[in-house]
Amino acid sequence: IEDMHGELILCDYKTDRVSTAEKADRALLIKNLQERHGEQLLQYEYAIKRIFNQTPKKKYLYLTSLGEAIEIN
Repeated sequence: IEDMHGELILCDYKTDRVSTAEKADRALLIKNLQERHGEQLLQYEYAIKRIFNQTPKKKYLYLTSLGEAIEIN
């Protein structure tokens, strides 16, 4: 996604199920998402850098089960 300032935002859609514990604890949810999908996001970020010569400003996982985008650092 390119924002109105021309900066890129990486957003990957995921169909992961979210546990009750993860719903109750946002930090746990983010930690688990980083563990499950962090490497994939790094690969996408690398590809974006190579193709567009620009690092994404932000990275998100959009969880279809929650209907929400979660920022991943």
